[in-house]
This record gives sequence, structure tokens and C-alpha cells, in this order.
Amino acid sequence: MIAISSCRNFNTAHTQQGIGPANLIRLINMNPADYTNELNKVYPGWQFEPGKNRWVNSRHNSALAIRENELRLMEPVEYAEAYPPYFENHNFNLISTGAPADTSKTGKEIFEDTDYIFTIQTNQKYVMISLGGR
Repeated sequence: MIAISSCRNFNTAHTQQGIGPANLIRLINMNPADYTNELNKVYPGWQFEPGKNRWVNSRHNSALAIRENELRLMEPVEYAEAYPPYFENHNFNLISTGAPADTSKTGKEIFEDTDYIFTIQTNQKYVMISLGGR
């Protein structure tokens, strides 16, 4: 799977917009039949792959799936920059963090509020973001 550390250490030189936390919260509260249109509002190119039950955007190397009552988003790591400020501004609590001793470019953090739990896992290239309701 993906290794463990702090999502606050991302390279902040990137300004690309990915699927942010507000987008994921909006998605988890709507009908999955509407996901393609909603995802394409953020950036174009999303397509649903029915055989794999996921949405893919090959232009942005991104994928979204529903697994075990969670939304799971994989995007290039630079898109995760929006998450820590959002969590700080919306009263999410950091409940778990971990970092392996051998690297500072991988990580895992878990944030929660009264309604949602976000798990952010990173490696040097990608971020895997899981969102579940409480």
C-alpha cells in the first residue's frame, strides 16, 4: 500500500487544483449517478468505468472509487495542498499521524470532525484520500 508521514510537508510550489475536501464532502452526500458531472466541474476529463466501478481522469492521473462506504480518491501528491488549510479552517481534528524513520516524503494522517473522517496517505508521487461518514 502507501507508506506513512505528514501531508503538511508537500511542495508548495504547485498551484494546481485537484478535488478538494469540500468537493469530496459534496460528492459523498449526492447520488453517484451525478459524480461524473460534478467531477467535471472541478476539471474536465472525468469518465466512469463501469467494469471497475470507478471514475478516472487520465489527463490528471486521478481516480475516484466508492469502496466499503467510503470515497477513495487518488491524485498526484501536489493536489493535496488544499487539505491541511481546509481542515484547520473547518474544525477538523488531527487524530492520528505517522512517519516511518527512513523517509520524510511519505505519510499518513487522519482528520475528523463530528460528521466525517478523512484519511490522507501519501508517497512521493500520489496521495490517496479516503472520506467516510461518522
